[in-house]
Amino acid sequence: MRRRDDPVREAEYKEMQPVGIYDAAVIESWLETRGREGYRLVGFRGHYGHFDREAPSPGVRYRLKPLLKREKAPDQEWVQIYHDLGWEYVTTLGKLYHVWRCDDPSAPELETDPIVQGEGCRYLKRRMLVEALVILMLVLLAAVVLTREEWNSLWETLAIRPALMLLTVCLLYLLALAVEVLDIHAAWIQLRALKTGIPVKRSRRFLWKKRMSQVICGLFAAWMLMRLICIIAWGSVFIGTDPVFAWSACGEDGVPKPGVVYVDLRALDGVPEERVEYITVKTKIHELAPRMYWCTQISEPLAGSQEESYAETAYFRLLVPGLAPVLERDMLEWCGHLGKTETDVKTPMTEQASDVLDSFWLRQAEDGWQTVIAVRGRCVLYLKYSGPTDLRTAEGYLASLLGK
Repeated sequence: MRRRDDPVREAEYKEMQPVGIYDAAVIESWLETRGREGYRLVGFRGHYGHFDREAPSPGVRYRLKPLLKREKAPDQEWVQIYHDLGWEYVTTLGKLYHVWRCDDPSAPELETDPIVQGEGCRYLKRRMLVEALVILMLVLLAAVVLTREEWNSLWETLAIRPALMLLTVCLLYLLALAVEVLDIHAAWIQLRALKTGIPVKRSRRFLWKKRMSQVICGLFAAWMLMRLICIIAWGSVFIGTDPVFAWSACGEDGVPKPGVVYVDLRALDGVPEERVEYITVKTKIHELAPRMYWCTQISEPLAGSQEESYAETAYFRLLVPGLAPVLERDMLEWCGHLGKTETDVKTPMTEQASDVLDSFWLRQAEDGWQTVIAVRGRCVLYLKYSGPTDLRTAEGYLASLLGK
């Protein structure tokens, strides 16, 4: 939005209200500030107030009068009575308040007795109680949805979703919930004050609450953009070796940088270094897995062999050991139903006994391809391999990788 002193600003514009609907004093302060700047409220659409440009009104007042019952507009009799007192009906906000405006500083207030004013808020109290129950239900629903969304497949989450997406969702939800709760709390304090005969304090700061609302909208937009990218990526990548939001982990010489964990054909098969080629070496970070690497390596046939060696590795060092069984389960499910070839699907993964690994799963297909899922502590490794080595004899080497 342009600055309010910008001469090219439109004569008509809209602006998001700084708080939720229940903190009436803040909304009144906001409308009065805009009125003194020369912008006159003409109505509300959703969470936006719509204004027309006019001459500044230094003494303008706005009052949000709670509805006594559900209605779209006040009775014409009351409109005439308040008009005679110097007040003009503007609009109805959220089926909770009638909004009144007065440009005459000498005109009397709509409500002069705080206790009587508090008695007129019974309908508002009922709505607040209903909203509090709705918020509680939304908390439970959001927890269920978030859990299902993020934990439906931890492997997909780590491979496809960007870092901080989970934290963004949590922060977005918590901020929105906090703003709503603070609005209801502020309104409840005002109602209690009216009940004891204390008038509502009209001068309320609203800028920080407006900034908070803008932050929430920005986080929501960022989350929606990331979700859209993830949806597009899900239909076009193989989560085993082609992660999204990842970057290269190769050095200038074309080999993995120091610290990258992967199954190396030089160590596994004894392939000379000059015969090894790296097709993919990627890394990324996620709040649930601080270290992740994807590496695809191929080598020329060794002496006496007609076939190339191939190793496709995905390595995960998780935040806590408790996530390892979850990722292991997701990998097993993926390998059982969404393998690359029909042979992968027909040949089941079998668990192997191991003294050095917490879990060791192996599949040896008839076409020579071998698949491994190995777990040690909070580290998990997936390997798709074709070559001369029987991976049943490589558990010590795999354990050394998972110890890094």
